[in-house]
Amino acid sequence: MRATHDSIQGRHRVTQARRGWRGLAAALTLGIVASGALTLGPAGVVGPSAASATTLPPCPTLSTWPFTPITPVVKATLVYYYRARHLTPLRVYRNRVWVLNLALERVGTHWCANPDGGRAGYVGVVPKNARRAVLVRVTHRPYPVTGSATTYATVALLPAGWKVISDDTAP
Repeated sequence: MRATHDSIQGRHRVTQARRGWRGLAAALTLGIVASGALTLGPAGVVGPSAASATTLPPCPTLSTWPFTPITPVVKATLVYYYRARHLTPLRVYRNRVWVLNLALERVGTHWCANPDGGRAGYVGVVPKNARRAVLVRVTHRPYPVTGSATTYATVALLPAGWKVISDDTAP
Protein backbone atom coordinates (compact mmCIF):
# COMPACT_ATOMS: atom_id res chain seq x y z
CA MET A 1 0.00 0.00 0.00
CA ARG A 2 1.29 3.48 -0.80
CA ALA A 3 -0.01 6.44 1.18
CA THR A 4 -0.19 9.87 -0.37
CA HIS A 5 -0.85 12.94 1.72
CA ASP A 6 -1.60 16.65 1.79
CA SER A 7 0.60 18.77 4.03
CA ILE A 8 -0.01 22.13 5.58
CA GLN A 9 1.51 23.39 8.78
CA GLY A 10 2.57 20.01 9.99
CA ARG A 11 -0.79 18.42 9.43
CA HIS A 12 -0.69 15.33 7.29
CA ARG A 13 -3.83 13.55 6.21
CA VAL A 14 -3.87 10.42 4.11
CA THR A 15 -6.10 11.01 1.11
CA GLN A 16 -5.54 7.93 -1.02
CA ALA A 17 -3.99 4.49 -0.74
CA ARG A 18 -2.16 2.71 -3.57
CA ARG A 19 0.10 -0.31 -3.92
CA GLY A 20 3.80 0.09 -3.18
CA TRP A 21 5.87 0.13 0.01
CA ARG A 22 7.70 3.45 -0.27
CA GLY A 23 4.74 5.71 0.49
CA LEU A 24 3.67 3.64 3.48
CA ALA A 25 7.18 3.77 4.91
CA ALA A 26 7.24 7.54 4.44
CA ALA A 27 3.80 7.85 6.03
CA LEU A 28 4.86 5.79 9.02
CA THR A 29 8.09 7.77 9.37
CA LEU A 30 6.16 11.05 9.37
CA GLY A 31 3.55 9.75 11.81
CA ILE A 32 0.74 10.48 9.37
CA VAL A 33 -2.78 9.67 10.52
CA ALA A 34 -5.53 8.61 8.15
CA SER A 35 -9.06 9.82 7.61
CA GLY A 36 -11.71 7.20 8.10
CA ALA A 37 -11.40 3.93 9.89
CA LEU A 38 -7.66 3.22 9.66
CA THR A 39 -4.78 4.97 11.37
CA LEU A 40 -1.20 4.96 10.14
CA GLY A 41 1.29 5.33 12.94
CA PRO A 42 4.70 4.18 14.11
CA ALA A 43 3.22 0.79 15.02
CA GLY A 44 1.68 0.30 11.55
CA VAL A 45 -1.90 0.32 10.31
CA VAL A 46 -4.45 -0.07 13.09
CA GLY A 47 -8.24 -0.25 13.16
CA PRO A 48 -10.86 2.31 14.12
CA SER A 49 -9.87 4.63 16.91
CA ALA A 50 -11.82 5.78 19.93
CA ALA A 51 -12.04 9.17 18.24
CA SER A 52 -14.37 7.73 15.60
CA ALA A 53 -17.00 6.93 18.23
CA THR A 54 -17.40 10.50 19.46
CA THR A 55 -18.47 13.81 18.00
CA LEU A 56 -15.33 15.60 16.88
CA PRO A 57 -14.61 19.32 16.68
CA PRO A 58 -14.21 20.78 13.19
CA CYS A 59 -10.70 20.61 11.74
CA PRO A 60 -8.76 23.88 11.96
CA THR A 61 -8.76 25.81 8.67
CA LEU A 62 -5.87 28.07 7.70
CA SER A 63 -8.20 30.50 5.91
CA THR A 64 -10.03 31.30 9.16
CA TRP A 65 -6.98 31.83 11.39
CA PRO A 66 -6.18 35.39 12.45
CA PHE A 67 -3.02 36.89 11.01
CA THR A 68 -0.78 39.79 11.96
CA PRO A 69 2.25 41.49 10.43
CA ILE A 70 5.50 39.66 11.11
CA THR A 71 7.49 41.11 14.01
CA PRO A 72 11.22 41.84 13.69
CA VAL A 73 12.09 39.20 16.31
CA VAL A 74 10.18 36.44 14.48
CA LYS A 75 11.79 37.48 11.17
CA ALA A 76 15.25 37.42 12.81
CA THR A 77 14.53 33.95 14.21
CA LEU A 78 13.62 32.70 10.73
CA VAL A 79 16.68 34.30 9.11
CA TYR A 80 18.95 32.71 11.73
CA TYR A 81 17.31 29.29 11.24
CA TYR A 82 17.49 29.28 7.43
CA ARG A 83 20.94 30.89 7.28
CA ALA A 84 22.32 28.03 9.41
CA ARG A 85 20.94 25.63 6.76
CA HIS A 86 22.33 27.67 3.84
CA LEU A 87 18.82 28.40 2.52
CA THR A 88 18.90 32.20 2.50
CA PRO A 89 17.75 34.63 1.20
CA LEU A 90 14.16 34.17 2.30
CA ARG A 91 10.85 35.94 1.88
CA VAL A 92 7.82 35.84 4.16
CA TYR A 93 4.47 35.54 2.38
CA ARG A 94 2.79 38.97 2.50
CA ASN A 95 5.00 39.81 5.51
CA ARG A 96 2.45 38.26 7.83
CA VAL A 97 2.09 35.36 10.23
CA TRP A 98 -0.94 33.30 11.21
CA VAL A 99 -1.58 33.24 14.95
CA LEU A 100 -2.01 29.67 16.21
CA ASN A 101 -4.48 28.50 18.84
CA LEU A 102 -2.18 26.88 21.41
CA ALA A 103 -4.82 24.42 22.62
CA LEU A 104 -5.32 23.06 19.09
CA GLU A 105 -1.62 22.88 18.25
CA ARG A 106 -0.09 21.22 21.34
CA VAL A 107 2.29 18.29 20.82
CA GLY A 108 0.37 15.09 20.13
CA THR A 109 -2.30 13.67 17.85
CA HIS A 110 -5.53 15.65 17.51
CA TRP A 111 -8.71 14.27 15.92
CA CYS A 112 -11.21 16.45 14.07
CA ALA A 113 -14.07 16.37 11.55
CA ASN A 114 -13.64 17.55 7.96
CA PRO A 115 -16.36 19.66 6.32
CA ASP A 116 -17.39 16.62 4.24
CA GLY A 117 -18.07 14.64 7.43
CA GLY A 118 -14.92 12.54 7.28
CA ARG A 119 -12.61 12.17 10.26
CA ALA A 120 -8.99 13.26 10.22
CA GLY A 121 -6.08 13.57 12.56
CA TYR A 122 -3.12 15.86 12.69
CA VAL A 123 0.00 16.07 14.78
CA GLY A 124 0.51 19.19 16.85
CA VAL A 125 4.04 20.51 17.37
CA VAL A 126 3.72 23.33 19.91
CA PRO A 127 5.28 22.45 23.31
CA LYS A 128 3.33 22.95 26.55
CA ASN A 129 5.67 25.70 27.73
CA ALA A 130 5.04 27.88 24.65
CA ARG A 131 3.39 31.22 25.39
CA ARG A 132 2.61 32.06 21.76
CA ALA A 133 3.03 30.39 18.39
CA VAL A 134 2.73 31.53 14.80
CA LEU A 135 2.75 29.88 11.39
CA VAL A 136 4.82 31.52 8.67
CA ARG A 137 4.88 30.74 4.95
CA VAL A 138 8.50 31.14 3.87
CA THR A 139 10.05 31.08 0.41
CA HIS A 140 13.78 30.38 0.52
CA ARG A 141 16.60 28.93 -1.56
CA PRO A 142 15.48 25.44 -2.68
CA TYR A 143 16.33 22.43 -0.53
CA PRO A 144 19.20 20.56 -2.25
CA VAL A 145 17.50 17.16 -2.16
CA THR A 146 13.85 17.97 -2.90
CA GLY A 147 14.18 21.24 -4.79
CA SER A 148 11.28 22.66 -2.77
CA ALA A 149 11.54 26.35 -1.97
CA THR A 150 8.31 26.96 -0.03
CA THR A 151 7.93 25.97 3.60
CA TYR A 152 5.45 26.50 6.42
CA ALA A 153 7.46 27.13 9.58
CA THR A 154 5.97 27.10 13.07
CA VAL A 155 7.72 29.55 15.38
CA ALA A 156 6.95 29.53 19.12
CA LEU A 157 7.75 31.83 22.01
CA LEU A 158 9.38 29.57 24.60
CA PRO A 159 10.80 30.65 27.99
CA ALA A 160 14.24 30.98 26.31
CA GLY A 161 12.84 33.09 23.44
CA TRP A 162 11.45 32.59 19.94
CA LYS A 163 12.41 29.32 18.20
CA VAL A 164 11.51 27.53 14.96
CA ILE A 165 9.89 24.31 16.21
CA SER A 166 8.66 22.90 12.90
CA ASP A 167 9.73 23.33 9.30
CA ASP A 168 7.36 21.43 7.02
CA THR A 169 7.79 21.44 3.27
CA ALA A 170 4.59 22.64 1.65
CA PRO A 171 2.76 20.63 -1.04
